Amino acid sequence: GWIDFSSAHRKKVGDVLSVLGGRGVMDELGIGVIRDTFSDAMFPGISTLHTRPKYFFILTRILREYCELPEQKRQKIDLGQHLDQEELWCRQQLATRYTDQENVTGIIGISLSDREDRNVKQLPSTMYWTGLREFGLVRSSLSRGQFIREHSGNKTIREVLAHTSKLKGDDEDAAEHNLPSVCRLPAEDDEDHYWQQLAITLTATEAEFLKDQIIATRPKSLLAVILNNPQAVKAVVRLPRNATFEKLMTLPFIRKIKDESLQKIVYAARDFWAIMRGAHIRYNMLLHARFGQPGSYDSLWDD
Repeated sequence: GWIDFSSAHRKKVGDVLSVLGGRGVMDELGIGVIRDTFSDAMFPGISTLHTRPKYFFILTRILREYCELPEQKRQKIDLGQHLDQEELWCRQQLATRYTDQENVTGIIGISLSDREDRNVKQLPSTMYWTGLREFGLVRSSLSRGQFIREHSGNKTIREVLAHTSKLKGDDEDAAEHNLPSVCRLPAEDDEDHYWQQLAITLTATEAEFLKDQIIATRPKSLLAVILNNPQAVKAVVRLPRNATFEKLMTLPFIRKIKDESLQKIVYAARDFWAIMRGAHIRYNMLLHARFGQPGSYDSLWDD
């Protein structure tokens, strides 16, 4: 047991306990770092966890609105608390809007509906933070925790003095007004009703803006190559939902990649995928043999 003195302290201890006692993904072959390196090179800022790009804009708006608060209001609540409150509110709004609709996927915490007493273990701002930075929606190299500490209004006296000592003359006001520039967003046609009409789908303006940001910030990634080519976009969208990476590699635009370094990465990833498929088959052979069901994967292994 322990005595906690704040919700932040309680959360930190809870995170440590969950790491020590939780069930996680095993990486017995040690391939995770290789897979992640390929993934980051080809599809930076996203993974299989990210199925709703709308969160990029919801989160950036929450951050910008906090930064635009008058200094007195920001001193009453830190950015971490503000994020927690606003993300909970967004989840409740989305859950209410989509509760009667079938096949609505990707809304984080929708199973909790509009409950206020419970929240998800992993907030959207935690899951989508890397993408926010990668695509330049949040202009910062800081981690989520570091960003919260850096931009919270209720800093200690020591932090405030350290910050103001760096400013020259009367630049305090200028620094104050520069805070919102950390967040980059498109101008929406209907800004006043954005939150009242909150949806999990992108607006056309957001979609175009995100596409342009990805192409501008990560031009040498496979993701940017796809988004910059309308025919490639159509080909990828037409792939079956359960399509493998091998299937993606058969699309015509792959052979036309002009950047040599990206081409090497893509084909090395294809070969890595093929090798690991063999490892998975062999692993399943061993499992089936151990539990008295040999033979199911023998032909696949022979091939």
